[in-house]
Amino acid sequence: MRAGDLDRRVIIQRDDGTATDGKHVAAWGTVATVWAQKLDVAGREAFAAGIDQVELADARFKIRWRSGITPANRLLFDGVPYDIVHVGELGRREGLELWCKRRSTDSV
Repeated sequence: MRAGDLDRRVIIQRDDGTATDGKHVAAWGTVATVWAQKLDVAGREAFAAGIDQVELADARFKIRWRSGITPANRLLFDGVPYDIVHVGELGRREGLELWCKRRSTDSV
């Protein structure tokens, strides 16, 4: 993974929310701020990667490898939240490829 390709700053977040009155209240906390490469995704490409049609990804972000990143996390890029729908390992712990779906502004 070339350092020059990692030209976007992204924030990986996790839901640290609590349950009150039987309802979950999301509270996103920062796990890490990392450099990433952003790639737009074509529908056919997501299908070939085995990602569910309902959860079609809008973008891929490549980051250096780190443990603990799952679809339970989300990614924040330029103030826009993205749900992580798939995490793929690149090489032998060289990096991660995060297939993401942009969140609608009303579900932030």
